[in-house]
Amino acid sequence: MKILHLDKDKKKWSRIQEKIYDNEAQLQNLLVDDVNVLPLEDIGYSTPFVTIGKEVSLQNGSLDLLAVSPEGHIALIETKLDKNPEVKRTVVGQILGYAAYLWNQSYEDLERDCFKRFLSQQKIKFDGSLPDYIKEKSGYEDFSETDFKDGINKRLQLGSFSLLIVVDKANQELKDIANYLNDRTGQGIDFYVAEMEYIGDKNEQFLIPRLANPPRKNVVTAQSVRSNNGYDRPPAITEEEFLSKLSKPDKELAENLINEFENSEDIKLSWRTNGFSLMTPFPKSIIAPGGYTNFSYLFLQVNKKGDAELRFSYPNEQYDKYKQTHPLIEDYVKFYRSIKGYENRTISISKLDQNTIKSLIGLIKSTSKKLLNQ
Repeated sequence: MKILHLDKDKKKWSRIQEKIYDNEAQLQNLLVDDVNVLPLEDIGYSTPFVTIGKEVSLQNGSLDLLAVSPEGHIALIETKLDKNPEVKRTVVGQILGYAAYLWNQSYEDLERDCFKRFLSQQKIKFDGSLPDYIKEKSGYEDFSETDFKDGINKRLQLGSFSLLIVVDKANQELKDIANYLNDRTGQGIDFYVAEMEYIGDKNEQFLIPRLANPPRKNVVTAQSVRSNNGYDRPPAITEEEFLSKLSKPDKELAENLINEFENSEDIKLSWRTNGFSLMTPFPKSIIAPGGYTNFSYLFLQVNKKGDAELRFSYPNEQYDKYKQTHPLIEDYVKFYRSIKGYENRTISISKLDQNTIKSLIGLIKSTSKKLLNQ
């Protein structure tokens, strides 16, 4: 893939060359620093993951990386470079073997054998517990220690994991295996290959994360029915189911957003387990802030209380940190933050009116054009 860079005088385009990883450790360490550079959002996760294990010693080998989310999701990650002969079917057997070993382990096993060793190995000074670490590192505002522990325990019991093989380039055999496993197995296990393309010159470096195999279809199988009790990611809610949960005023506002964007070519409407999100890909000409591959305008969901609410999916701290995104999204962010009832990225949809929704739709469209024209 050819990628061109415009010089600071905006007069000349020059090609940015692909970089070569020095070794697999370089790729592995990149994920230790921030596992969320992986396109986890494209798989369907809406909360960040935190690495809690590196070169995790198991009886059947050594798992490169182990990461968990505040909700208790568990990701097993193997890193391989294309030049490694194990990058084909061998690595598939390895990661499946590690998943089989972790199956039926306990939360206490994970904290003792993975997390504690990880802190010591990485020389991280942290006196708190695993939940304390996840809460601090993820920045997830709705974190619940009880839900986290319960989620980890249940997924270990069910063997419900996300398995990711991370490569610089994915060969066709690896893609075919990933597609087969996702299509032929229940939803207790997700199997993905993620490419981490590395390009740059002497002045700038860019990382382009993407899934090499598409997100799995929402299938219902005997296995998913058996194990899907709130600890596996259930199938996405349907539009009909979602709208049926809303009051009449909330339903009208939600339908307005859905009708506006469900057929849009530039803005992706993606259904989740309890609502939908609206996103536009970040341009490849800038570094995706925080490793995000998409700019998420909002997530419209039904919360645990049964109320409809908008969440600003793109974290405020990421916007404030990455100055280069300001010209592209600042109008949208400022408007969202100014909406009456805004508090901590969340707005009750019952506090919105048609004029606010109209303005929001207009800003989503204009922001999308800015992003796609970069």
